[in-house]
Amino acid sequence: MKTTLLTASAFAMVATASIAQSPLSASAALQAVEAKGYTVTEIDREAAWFEIDALTQNGMRVELIVDADTAKILSEAADD
Repeated sequence: MKTTLLTASAFAMVATASIAQSPLSASAALQAVEAKGYTVTEIDREAAWFEIDALTQNGMRVELIVDADTAKILSEAADD
């Protein structure tokens, strides 16, 4: 009985970790970036991140690197 409960608990923890770390869709990344005040003009999926061309609230063109798991903006650089 204890083995069954431990196995079920371990499975539940692994399943939860897998769900929490599943990559975001492009639309989810877009929504996260727009919620931070950017206007997205282009979005490309790379291995573990998105490259997003966007406009800031001041109208400046920038390229954002956004983590595909968390939607955290990893970098922002002026886009010429």
